[in-house]
Amino acid sequence: MSSNHKTISLAPSAPWTVTWESQSRTPILRLLIFDSRTNPKLECEDLQIRLVLEESSVLVTWVDENEAQVLLRVPLPRPVLLDAEAPLSFKAADDHIEVKLLLLLPVDHPIVLSFNEGEDSDLMKPLTMDSDLSALTSGEALSFYCRNCSTKLTSNPISCFVEMPSTDWRESADNWFGGCCCSFGGVSEKLVNGYAISYSCVTGKCLVNSTTVVICKDDLEESLVMEWESNDKKEHDMDGTFGRLHENQYGEDVSPISKHLNDKFSSLSVVDKTTKAEQTGDNTFCQLPLLNDSENSAEVQPSQEIHTNCSCSTSESCSVGEGLNDNFTPDKKFLLNGFLENIFMIRSSHVSKAVKWVEILCPKCSFLLGAYPSYASENEPLDGGMRFFKYCISSCSQPDGLMNVFRKYTLERMFTSQLLENAKDELMFRTLVRDIKSKAPALQIVMLNPNSWSYSGCCSGIANSESNIELRPVMKALFSHSSHITEFPTSQMENWVRNNDADEVYMFAEQIKELIDLLEEGKTSMPLSYTNLQGLPLSSLRR
Repeated sequence: MSSNHKTISLAPSAPWTVTWESQSRTPILRLLIFDSRTNPKLECEDLQIRLVLEESSVLVTWVDENEAQVLLRVPLPRPVLLDAEAPLSFKAADDHIEVKLLLLLPVDHPIVLSFNEGEDSDLMKPLTMDSDLSALTSGEALSFYCRNCSTKLTSNPISCFVEMPSTDWRESADNWFGGCCCSFGGVSEKLVNGYAISYSCVTGKCLVNSTTVVICKDDLEESLVMEWESNDKKEHDMDGTFGRLHENQYGEDVSPISKHLNDKFSSLSVVDKTTKAEQTGDNTFCQLPLLNDSENSAEVQPSQEIHTNCSCSTSESCSVGEGLNDNFTPDKKFLLNGFLENIFMIRSSHVSKAVKWVEILCPKCSFLLGAYPSYASENEPLDGGMRFFKYCISSCSQPDGLMNVFRKYTLERMFTSQLLENAKDELMFRTLVRDIKSKAPALQIVMLNPNSWSYSGCCSGIANSESNIELRPVMKALFSHSSHITEFPTSQMENWVRNNDADEVYMFAEQIKELIDLLEEGKTSMPLSYTNLQGLPLSSLRR
């Protein structure tokens, strides 16, 4: 390096953004260094980069346009195993400096991950039901608190925790035992009815799934119950009279009297037996109970369709299942028709015209805690169960404490986890997120790479060279949010969903806004030349 420079600066005039990045199963570690004002290709003369293992850092020097020597010391992330004998490579581009180092083992290798065992190691692990249930049931009874202000939510500690079945539990029962009354079909129907009883919301029992916990409203603090009761009263006061019709979220006139919809849900019974098969003299046709008013219910799922090819050995119409549902309360029939599911990202097949989802807000700080199902004309919980999002609550009064079972949950990680699950189980790589209330499209997501590891921060010179930085697992994705989507006609969005076999989910506006903010923030971790692909912004989310 030349010694004729007039001035020497040990640090740049403003901090530079540094991003470490690596891919699973790939032994390459990449460093990107950039800022918004500098063109390294033109302004960084005599660029030199060397690895300083004794200081666990990469030393970057260059001469700027004022002939001043600039120096950056970038700490190495952990956990990594560098190949010290392999030469590093680097280049200066228009908007960034890129450095590549070789690794002995990929960053996600079990040996490498074992170096990072410690108090925060569980924050690196995937979100799993097994670990949650083990933690919930291994100790004493638990109370739940608001994650934002630590307000206590439950009136009494809860000790009974039950894992909820998967969303396709009814279809699985039909596939295993048969969906008709022949052979083991009756076993399937009994299992379905047994599930409705086992997974009902009762005092002292907490139902748990991958993203939420369901707590009976009788187990909650009075201040939280009074919150939705006051909201319900306000809504009725706005109606003026209980008999007046008003529009639901679909623009349809509905009666606010809950008895009307209650009667609809209580209509689970054997359908009209005047079938085509009977008209032709064939009495071997049988049907299982179905919800017979599709206009005021969710769409009937494949597992609930009529079995038109079912034959019995008897000449009489089969009545298996008849009477099994007769004594069910409306909330259990509501559960039977597909609403026992993950409500963090509600499937379009589980969006009902007769049922709305009402936010649960903290009575002290108004923080979004969860939601519960209610008839479209009122705010009272339909089945008595209040669904709390895991990332919004804590199992102890200190949300960041080790005793909080849900401390590793965030909105970002839960959303990414659900996208990855859909990609694995249903090969869904494109998702359209709609507002649960307006039903309008709000966010497009196209998953690109779920196997990245990344860290991004600022570096202003040689200070803080001992900074403790860690690579975290992330998912790379293309996205477009509502401000972009509104430029396109609705029909074009519908065509995109249909032509690309995209998944459609519904979320609350507050959650969607936070996700958009996270995606926009994720763009800043990469130079401008990396943040656009095929006309869509490229970003990353923590997984």
